[in-house]
Amino acid sequence: MGGLNSGLYNRYPFWGIDFGNLSSGIVVGGSGNVFTTSDGGATWVTRQSGSGTETYALAATDADHAWAANQDGELLYTTNGGQFWNRVNIFVPSSQDNSLNDVDFVDQLNGWAVSDLQLHHTTDGGRTWQNQPHGIVPAPSFFGVEAINGQIIIAVGGYAPSSPVILRSTDGGNTWSLVSHPFEGRGVQFYAVHFVNSTTGWTVSDGGGILKSTDAGASWVAQDQGNHSYDLLDISFVDASNGWTVGDFGTVLHTTNGGGTWALQNPGVTTAILGVSAVSPTTAWISGYGSNGSFVARTIDGGASWQPESIGDSGFSSMSAALFLDAENGWVGGFTGIYRRSGSSSPPPTPTPTPGATNTPLPTPTFTPTSTPIADTVTITRAEYRASKQQLRVEATSTSSTASLTVYVTSAGQLIGTLRNNGGRYSGQFSWPTNPQNITVRSSLGGSATKNVTLR
Repeated sequence: MGGLNSGLYNRYPFWGIDFGNLSSGIVVGGSGNVFTTSDGGATWVTRQSGSGTETYALAATDADHAWAANQDGELLYTTNGGQFWNRVNIFVPSSQDNSLNDVDFVDQLNGWAVSDLQLHHTTDGGRTWQNQPHGIVPAPSFFGVEAINGQIIIAVGGYAPSSPVILRSTDGGNTWSLVSHPFEGRGVQFYAVHFVNSTTGWTVSDGGGILKSTDAGASWVAQDQGNHSYDLLDISFVDASNGWTVGDFGTVLHTTNGGGTWALQNPGVTTAILGVSAVSPTTAWISGYGSNGSFVARTIDGGASWQPESIGDSGFSSMSAALFLDAENGWVGGFTGIYRRSGSSSPPPTPTPTPGATNTPLPTPTFTPTSTPIADTVTITRAEYRASKQQLRVEATSTSSTASLTVYVTSAGQLIGTLRNNGGRYSGQFSWPTNPQNITVRSSLGGSATKNVTLR
């Protein structure tokens, strides 16, 4: 049922068990897990759902219904605004990167998620998921998905490091087709896609690429973003004219004419900005890496200035996703969990985050910080880059055999991938276009290590 040697999809250790009689018992474990039995252990019922994995993307249809795409194939959903998050495992073969990279819903029941090489669909609000075969051989890696409506779905990604890919379905994901675009054959990948209405949307890539569609993703044209060459990782528009895109090295670009022109803005940081959520022509939220806690900031003047806010974490950390319903209320999610912000800010507030993956009721407008687990010790034993094959090989160890280890480019904070766990010894081989020079391996239990990469 679980424990220290459990597989990926039942990975939280159990810490204690007790029975009141031959039939009734309880077992407790990591990340708030509580299970009870009334038949002597033949069957067990979950009483709490927490998560110890990193959040990569968020989606919501209203203030109560939201979803989080997480590491290790975990999908979290809430029906009460994040007071309680339910955990679901979407099966991703262990031979692939197990992370769910993006999620999107068109209503409270119908949604799509993407992982490495696979597309997933739910019709019951995220409680169960089915794989939707796309028929593309070889399969690309998928990083973004947008459900324009219940029939037209756009998925983006690419083949590292050779070519970006756009897939489109017009029948709810039953069939998919490749869409031609101006970046075909270019050595980039698409990382995010966003539609502001039923026809108009954008997708962004590494190397500063931006494409726009005005026919629901059937065709795409390139946009001039002013020769900014840093990787773009997320994009959000509030209407057909006003939007932001963000990326590596503190990149924030803003447009007021639908992407006809883009202006570079200064968010006050030079680390990677991973998420953006536009809520009005003047107001948007961004999130990403910070050296003393995750970086989260808001603008209320169209990006002329950005006001950072502390969510209460510390050390080198990140929030990969930002999703706001209005100027004051929304969620951010990342390395240390999901945090909800609620309340007014005049003058700017000092909010306190409430991690979503707990049962603790949300105080408003302040956060309740999570308890801090004892960090493990991470050691990188191998970091080699083979230029001829554009492959990075990483091996590491952790003092906890249940930790999940993730590899990043140290200089930019860019995600490379997740290492496979072989009983406390971890390894991974990743396609990567250039030598990252130095990598950081971060553990889900708080430990981290850095190492220079050896060129072979």
